[in-house]
Amino acid sequence: MLATLIAAASLLSAALPAAAQQPGTAPVATPAPSKTPILDSLRLSPEPPAPAPDDASRRLTVGTGKDKKVVALGRRFAVLIGVGEAKIKGYDLTPLIECLKDSRELAGRLRGSGYTVTLLSEEATAPTYLNVLGAVNRVCRDATADDQILIYASSHGGVINGDPSIALKDNFIKLKEIKKALAGSKALVRLILLDACRDQKGFPTETSEFRDIHTVLSCRPDESSLSIDGDMSVFTKVLIEGLAECRADRVKDGKIELDELLYYLDEDVPTLASRIRPGHRQNPTRTVVDPRALNPVLATCSLWDQLQLAPQPNLQPVAVEGPVARGPRNDMIISAAIAGKITIGMGVDELVGQLGQPATPITFDKDGKDILMFTDQPKEGDITYIFMDKRVVSNVMVMYKKACEADFDAAASRQAVAKLLTGRKPSDLDGLLSGLDMPTLFARIGCPSSVLATTINDKSQLLTWADVPEEGSELTIKMESGKSGSVSVKKAAK
Repeated sequence: MLATLIAAASLLSAALPAAAQQPGTAPVATPAPSKTPILDSLRLSPEPPAPAPDDASRRLTVGTGKDKKVVALGRRFAVLIGVGEAKIKGYDLTPLIECLKDSRELAGRLRGSGYTVTLLSEEATAPTYLNVLGAVNRVCRDATADDQILIYASSHGGVINGDPSIALKDNFIKLKEIKKALAGSKALVRLILLDACRDQKGFPTETSEFRDIHTVLSCRPDESSLSIDGDMSVFTKVLIEGLAECRADRVKDGKIELDELLYYLDEDVPTLASRIRPGHRQNPTRTVVDPRALNPVLATCSLWDQLQLAPQPNLQPVAVEGPVARGPRNDMIISAAIAGKITIGMGVDELVGQLGQPATPITFDKDGKDILMFTDQPKEGDITYIFMDKRVVSNVMVMYKKACEADFDAAASRQAVAKLLTGRKPSDLDGLLSGLDMPTLFARIGCPSSVLATTINDKSQLLTWADVPEEGSELTIKMESGKSGSVSVKKAAK
């Protein structure tokens, strides 16, 4: 396996210029900015990406019947509230350090999708009552009839004097205070995302007196919102994953609409919550009365841009797309979980601090070289290989064991390949399967059994179908610049 891995690394890096393989080396040319702002937020840049001034795909349908029309969205505003520790007289509230990471990470993702973000947390502007109310009122006042407003809060939720409320740094703010400010705004889209517990009796939906405000809550009444110790809350973690990794874009049109995001949250939040705490129930909900914007576009992304990241001499996310015709969702699998934790040039101590101990012992040779293996990274069944040189990270490779939402089906792939080869030899597959993008390739012969992707050379990926075109063989296709290149069939290694 090690020899195969090293050979694959050589194959994938052969096309790289020498400078691009050296940790810390500056790129030869500055890549053009991505046309997909949300993807920029995944790049490991110390500065947040600038908001996109225009976005042609940001359109939505408003009205019904004869009044139905398509309009273009203007600016995107977001006020994000994260309260790590509330100190309110008369209340003993447990610190929620995870809320700080919730708001910080979501701010990065939204900036990458063109939002002008106001962040209120202990890490930025203090989330006091006056600061929060002032920020909300300013955004509501400044927004025009073409704009979009998103208000997000991650904190304790409760009922104070009969009113659903959110704990801030120094006091509670009533949910209806936020809704009242939004109701007075001219903004076309008004959205609240609330990550807080609702298990205190008397936490109603409270929507009847405020129309045209979408409110997404992290759980149902009588449920609590779970957080992951030392990480993030379950709801916000899934929310960011759906936006940042483009997984919530079900129809793959480059737009993440609110309905798509809600579908994704509805599927993945309960699953993650029950995995973190067996038996825990957490089900996100939405409330809205008489909305003008029937299905707002919250973010945009491009599959092509995700597969075609400009090469840089540092860690880059890598991606494959699931087949259009298989499974309930067509997820884009991006190793953002790895990209957010590892950088080229990182030392072994920092690496272990981020990912834990590798599955293989750390045994540097005299040149400080080693290959470390982390199992179940970034997902269960996957393996991440860290190449060390001079005791620092020099390259990263990910072996995806489940490349699509659908499971690999060797028999179905063999049948599909046999159909393509009617009257031909296996060597003819090179001409039959070359020049195809991933969606087309997967639709023709099914999901691969594994994908070997490197984080330095994002132009090349190795896709493997085990036991295809016959049992005991392997079909391997090298992807270059988003298209299938060389196709080979050989007996599988023992």
